[in-house]
Amino acid sequence: MFRKNRAIYLACALGMAFQAVALAQEKELPKYDDSLYNTLASADSKETVASGTKITLANWQKYQQFLPIGMRLMLEGKSVFKYPADFEMDVGPTTPIPLPKKFRDHTEKYSRQVSLVPLPTGGYTMKGYMAGAPFPDPSGPTAGVELMYDNYYTYQPYLGQIDVPISTSIDRYMSQTGNVVACVHFKRTHLSDPGMPVNLPNNDGLYLTENCEVLAPEQSRYVTSLQLFYDDPARVQETYAFIPALRRSLRLSASARCAPFAGGDFTNDDFRNGMNLQPPIFDVKFLGLKKVLTLIFDDFAFFDKKNVYYPTMFPRPSAGKWQLRDMYVYEAHRLPAQNRGYCYGSRVVYLDKDQLDPMWLDLYDQNLKYWKFDQNLYKPTKIPETGEMAFASGTTAGWYTMVDLQNEHETVAWIKAAFGSDVPAQYRDYNRWGTPGGLSQVMQ
Repeated sequence: MFRKNRAIYLACALGMAFQAVALAQEKELPKYDDSLYNTLASADSKETVASGTKITLANWQKYQQFLPIGMRLMLEGKSVFKYPADFEMDVGPTTPIPLPKKFRDHTEKYSRQVSLVPLPTGGYTMKGYMAGAPFPDPSGPTAGVELMYDNYYTYQPYLGQIDVPISTSIDRYMSQTGNVVACVHFKRTHLSDPGMPVNLPNNDGLYLTENCEVLAPEQSRYVTSLQLFYDDPARVQETYAFIPALRRSLRLSASARCAPFAGGDFTNDDFRNGMNLQPPIFDVKFLGLKKVLTLIFDDFAFFDKKNVYYPTMFPRPSAGKWQLRDMYVYEAHRLPAQNRGYCYGSRVVYLDKDQLDPMWLDLYDQNLKYWKFDQNLYKPTKIPETGEMAFASGTTAGWYTMVDLQNEHETVAWIKAAFGSDVPAQYRDYNRWGTPGGLSQVMQ
């Protein structure tokens, strides 16, 4: 009997071991390599995806050269958040979305005077920048650095406010938690808004402020993050947090940039659509201009649960059509002197050529193993003064998902937004929402 039980035990143990090995093989994630991104379709390629194409689990590999690496890994089953059997992406025509006219005018007026300045650290800062895109035609060995600055300074209104009425985090057991969040952004310099000066008077040397406050659930209510970005991009950003239990705010160290916000998968550096970064401390490599599929929403149908694949939290065809867009793809990692203790070893950015905003990001850990997949699916937001529609870095409406493939966790945020004079009155007070002193009013 003992031998029989022992044999059964060994058989079960071996079976479990083989199952664990198979699971590990199934979940094996790649390390960063330039060659991964050579498999994306070049913008000058004759290959395309015709309008009317339906991409499914049965044929996706035929179109994988138009899909970001993270989506391919998801389709290969590298995550517990697998796409369901009825998964479908319906492809429509490509819609040009130009940057706002005043931003384009400023690009034409000022970009010729902008240049990169090498720093002793190996990074680059800029001189001569006023407004608009600093490098409208990135080229040469510093093309990647130029693109990073183009994204850093892409259009953003002087005042932007986003509501996150639905933010859900899901673990590998499909347990869910959620938050309701409000964020307010004040842009103080390098403006391209009608009726506004390029630089606001009394700007305190700031480029941008970001304030995000948790409104629900009750146990997390009032938790607030405030970030200050200086006009000098080489100056370290400041991060403050209001802690309700202490009834006070704290200035955080630079390492807090890797801290998750409100228990989700987005860190402070993942705000502004995944690129809340300080350009001079990064080394950047341009990987090419590629043709990549993405979804840009025409309306807010994506807020309706019936238009969502669960548990991948991916839009169904009823939420909108996908389109093939030209995207600059570049890889960015911190300079060696700045890399110690930082969360990401590398990030690959898919930057929309029209709007200079990231549509997708592949995030790698310190060992350069694939870690997270960040998808930004935008609903362009109206500029009330002109009626133009824009993505407006970090402040526009849309569907934002961060999938942690290593730890089998994901966070999804559905966002509504307002620009300029459309922002509700309670969010227009700069002292309340844009300064460290304003944090003392959080619980009032």
